[in-house]
Amino acid sequence: MNKFFAVVALMLAFAVSGFAQTTYTTSQFSAAFNGSVRVDTFSNPTNTNVRYQSTTPDGVTQAITVRTVDHDIAVSTASSDFYMSTDPTGGTVRGISRGTYQGHPYTYAFHDKVNEAGVVEYSVRVRYIIVSSREVIFIEQVAPETLDDQQEWFRFEASLGIN
Repeated sequence: MNKFFAVVALMLAFAVSGFAQTTYTTSQFSAAFNGSVRVDTFSNPTNTNVRYQSTTPDGVTQAITVRTVDHDIAVSTASSDFYMSTDPTGGTVRGISRGTYQGHPYTYAFHDKVNEAGVVEYSVRVRYIIVSSREVIFIEQVAPETLDDQQEWFRFEASLGIN
């Protein structure tokens, strides 16, 4: 019964905030994005990526990238740590955590992106989830530093269902 009330409360929060949500489902995941979703595909010699992304008028971008690698990787936080440490996001890492999400190991990082003058412009939240020895999901949110996007991030990451 508590879960029912939590869902009702979440639905009311979305309705009150004017939050335009788009639920997007693939064979790998389902998630509620903050707007309409654009899909891009890119690859390199070792992996193929499909990126699902939406952006609000105030500049909050939510994205999920599904990466398929051409070799086996360890299904552990050692692999998610590798992806975090090689992420080109850059900036200053303000927080790191590790755990499991729906049974899959992950590493989470919170970054501040600064401009050439050293002023923080964006915050970047990324969870690197190792789904299998050949599949990784990156869920991320980028927001202007002037916005408090933590609750929006909590809604987005909680909506992710790994199939």
